[in-house]
Amino acid sequence: MKLYIPPQDLFRYWRLTRRRFVEAGTVLPARWCTFDGAWPKPNPNGVFFSACDRRYFELYGENYITSVAQSGGAQSVHLHIYDGDDTHVAAAMHAGGTHGVPVSITRDRRADAALGSEYLFAAGRFVILPTLLEAAASPVICTDIDVLVRGSFDAAIEALAGSDVSLHLRPESSLPWRKVLASTVIGMPTHGAATYFNGVAVVLAELLGRPLTHHVDQMILYLGYREARAQRAPVVRFAPMSKDLIDWDFDEHSLVWNAKGPERKPAYWRAAKAMRAAGACRLEPSWSIEE
Repeated sequence: MKLYIPPQDLFRYWRLTRRRFVEAGTVLPARWCTFDGAWPKPNPNGVFFSACDRRYFELYGENYITSVAQSGGAQSVHLHIYDGDDTHVAAAMHAGGTHGVPVSITRDRRADAALGSEYLFAAGRFVILPTLLEAAASPVICTDIDVLVRGSFDAAIEALAGSDVSLHLRPESSLPWRKVLASTVIGMPTHGAATYFNGVAVVLAELLGRPLTHHVDQMILYLGYREARAQRAPVVRFAPMSKDLIDWDFDEHSLVWNAKGPERKPAYWRAAKAMRAAGACRLEPSWSIEE
């Protein structure tokens, strides 16, 4: 993962974000709004959402679905598999049926300039998010696929009544692309959330249509946050996200364990193995890799 974004690119992203947030009626390209598959049914308790390629689904999809099912919450799961085939769809639906959690799947095989790159796989879910929010008419908990959900999100969603978007902000960071962590982001089914995430999605869709040399998701989430806050009559109500919803230190009391980064993967696999041993059934076929 490239951690440095050149100043000229930062300025270009800032100008693009400001323009898209100021313009009224900017819409996503059609190729980012139409996919194979089905959107989730409305769920007032929320929908866990992640997007990945087939390789990451084979690595982490089973654990993701299982962890949501075992969390004790009333959330459903929606996965977008960029290059998934019928086997992946069947495996995900089987996992949902086995564990009693509703699962829905969308997929696509677009030929964008970024397709096949880690930058698309990281940022693409935020381009899909506004369409999902509208289709599901439900709170959406947008996460990385390599997280484990360890507790009910029912109270967290209830606490966001009156808010539109929940972000984990890190104002102490001197790097603008580290001021928002993208591993968990929550959007509510509101006009404010639609406004913010549509602006973010339009910018990311434009950037993902070009060759990239670095990640842009956290950068655009932060610039969009700044622009939304700077509006003369702000329409987006932001709520801070506590660390227990995005925890990278694997605290025992956190609701989400975030395995971002290779140094956290051994702890992730130990936790996933313990979760399965506690009674989880495996996917058929199973692709999970032991540590």
